Amino acid sequence: MKKVFMVCLAATAMTAGMSVSAFAQVHIGGTTYNTFDEAVAAAEDGAVIVLDTDEATSGLNLSKNLTVDGGTDKKNLTFTDKGIALWGKKLTFKNCAVELKRIGSTPYTAEWNWMTISASKDAELHLENAEMVMNGEGVAANTHAIYFGSNNKLNLKDSKLEIRNYPQDALEWDGGDGGYNVNLENSTYISDNNRSGFTGTFYATIDNSKVQVLNSHGNGSNGTYYTIKNGSEVLFDGSGTWGISAWRIDMSNQSSLTATNNGYSGIWTRVLNVDKTCKLDVEENGVKPLSAATSGGIVFQGNGTYKSTIEKGADVTIMNNAGSGIYTKQAACDLTIGSATIINNGTGTQNEKKIGAEYGGGIYNIGTMRLGSSVILYNNHAGKGADDIYNGENATLKFGDTNKEWILDDCNHAIDGWYDDTEGSRWNADGGESEHHIVLVNSGSKTGMLQIKAAHGLDADDKESRPDIDKKADGEDEIKGVKPGDNISFTLESHLPARLAGFVVRSDSNAERLLIPEKFSERMIFHDEMSKNLEFDKATLKVTVGNEERELPEEYYKVETGKGNETFRVSIALIAAFNDGYITYDELKNAEPIIVSYDAAVSDKAIDGDKVENRAWVNDSEEDIVDGPVIDPDVPSTGGIGTKAFTAAGIALMGAAAGAVIVTGKKKKKEQ
Repeated sequence: MKKVFMVCLAATAMTAGMSVSAFAQVHIGGTTYNTFDEAVAAAEDGAVIVLDTDEATSGLNLSKNLTVDGGTDKKNLTFTDKGIALWGKKLTFKNCAVELKRIGSTPYTAEWNWMTISASKDAELHLENAEMVMNGEGVAANTHAIYFGSNNKLNLKDSKLEIRNYPQDALEWDGGDGGYNVNLENSTYISDNNRSGFTGTFYATIDNSKVQVLNSHGNGSNGTYYTIKNGSEVLFDGSGTWGISAWRIDMSNQSSLTATNNGYSGIWTRVLNVDKTCKLDVEENGVKPLSAATSGGIVFQGNGTYKSTIEKGADVTIMNNAGSGIYTKQAACDLTIGSATIINNGTGTQNEKKIGAEYGGGIYNIGTMRLGSSVILYNNHAGKGADDIYNGENATLKFGDTNKEWILDDCNHAIDGWYDDTEGSRWNADGGESEHHIVLVNSGSKTGMLQIKAAHGLDADDKESRPDIDKKADGEDEIKGVKPGDNISFTLESHLPARLAGFVVRSDSNAERLLIPEKFSERMIFHDEMSKNLEFDKATLKVTVGNEERELPEEYYKVETGKGNETFRVSIALIAAFNDGYITYDELKNAEPIIVSYDAAVSDKAIDGDKVENRAWVNDSEEDIVDGPVIDPDVPSTGGIGTKAFTAAGIALMGAAAGAVIVTGKKKKKEQ
């Protein structure tokens, strides 16, 4: 017993002696500390605290510069009671993961008791190869996440900052006179389910970084100057009011900005510059607007000192917004648009009250606007006048011609020009003669009132063309005879929709490469329905394109069987095939053939008096039926007269495509 007791005492003494040195949690230089808070209290100005283990802190009230380093394995630092008060100093979190959850006050509770982090004048917060998560779930209703006093910096380098579930703003200023900076380098900032993501006049530089401002209760942003560069990706989605509200937005070097599904407009800004390598996507905004002026895609406030430019080549999409695609607010607005797609805005269908554009469904201009030849602008709508473009009394507009490949959505007719669409005398070429209002407006430079629509004249090109069906059997119009077991080679021929050529642009990364932007969609679907005495051989099916009949790889089409009464259908991804080089621009422009070919065998059970029948159509086009009577007691014939019938809606999805089923020949099926 004595020996055992002495061993226990020795072990206890050894453990007590090792507690500081062997199991130290943090250190500053060669000095170790039991807790993080002890190290902070002892730290000199500019000290580096290294975390040896995961640590916790009751809060930081700092009047000295400090770096917290989590080491190569990125230790955790968890705030348990209060947040951070910075008094004109720099705090850096390096190589660590920081969590502030349900922290509703800084340690300075006399005044800074309604924010998690607060910075006085000249204070800075840096993240370097670090992650910080701030979750405001459960805090008081007046709590903000990060609050800046003046001349502050929030710098992220190779880091990630997530701020979620705050009843107030994620980042907010104090309303001062400037010097509020947010700098992201190879980093990510996420604001989700807060009142706002950026509130105040911040100068935000987003360099090779990602910003996501999601589900804000109010504005996603309010008044910030944004520089978005070097492949950065910025998203403002689901804000209760404005999406990204900015003083200025400058985009460069293959960066992107997306503003979608916001309550008011997706973008509000005074200055907007987008270089030719960048992507701007503004869609489905105006879900909870107050008026037509807050329901559009982009509200362009303008500024008398600065002009704005969207360069030709930029991939700009402004589509499906409740109000105008672009809505200018004052005469000082000066915007040049080199390229953009502005389609299907103004209907108000995105919100319950159907608040859409009153004038200028595509563009509402009361300043100065120049539209380049690469701007695609049609099929917008406005309640009172000017479906596509409204130009105010003293406004100036420069615009080019329409494109022959543009198709009017309400009648499927080809657009052939700009037409007057003034309130009280709206364009009408499809009604009765007494209802017609067809006044052509020339493109060019205009000053003064102008309300126009991309439309067509009285003799419109009907794009619901009915294909000419051509059936052949061994070069003739009928089949002379077949026998049970014979194979028949069928060919379903159509043509590439030429209208797609109007959407072709040059690739940013390779000027020699042509492509159709992904925002457009076009599929050709070939349908085939055979009589039960024909047996489809799926393995023989192939698709060829062009006059040279080059075979299309299987990855660009899908064969489905068992759809209703159809034997099979073939869906062809035309845009993907074009973008990957399997369809050429000339083939599109010239509407060259696209052919589906396959074999079908005459059933061994076919008897005299049976009829072999095959009907086919493309998209919703005219049907073609090939049939014929049996001409031998043991052999049914596919000869006969083909019949034609139209389906309900015509060929709306195909453009100018024409379909044909051709029976090209027959051959004996291999013996089983």
